[in-house]
Amino acid sequence: DLTSFPLIFFESIMPPEDLFTRRELQVIKLIAKGRKYKDIAAHLGLGYETIKTYAARIRKKLGVSSKVEVALWAQKEGLVK
Repeated sequence: DLTSFPLIFFESIMPPEDLFTRRELQVIKLIAKGRKYKDIAAHLGLGYETIKTYAARIRKKLGVSSKVEVALWAQKEGLVK
């Protein structure tokens, strides 16, 4: 199962759109803009726990442990300005 490997193994050969779902990309962009999970949930019309689950999956795929690392990755990839 490829999801058990941190993203660092794939980022040079696959664009973010191929590694994350559309919804995960939305969450990544909002995290990178400094939004809190509660605000992301309201903005996307989803529950707080759902956003926490998306964030956990994103961190696992990236092989990171914090929202800051997700935000830094998103900036590096040009997903946010």
